[in-house]
Amino acid sequence: MLNDGWTHNRNEQARRVAKFYDDELRRHFKAEEDVVFPAMLHHVPQSSAIIEILIQQHREIERLVGEIRRIHDARNVDENPVFGLIVAIYSQ
Repeated sequence: MLNDGWTHNRNEQARRVAKFYDDELRRHFKAEEDVVFPAMLHHVPQSSAIIEILIQQHREIERLVGEIRRIHDARNVDENPVFGLIVAIYSQ
């Protein structure tokens, strides 16, 4: 276990990333997309480009979390080099 609470155990990393998405990000994304973004578009119409980028980022994070779940469920986290790249992106 690292000093900041992060672990070198890839299975635990996969579990934590998926749990963080489920516990925090899913609701956060929904609130932004259902409330914040429409309000921004209404009051600041020129915000449409940045909102589109943010929505694309939400979909990309969802895709990556899905990939983490797939790798973890297949029990080949340690053998999969892609997982290390995904965790590196998540932990930035």
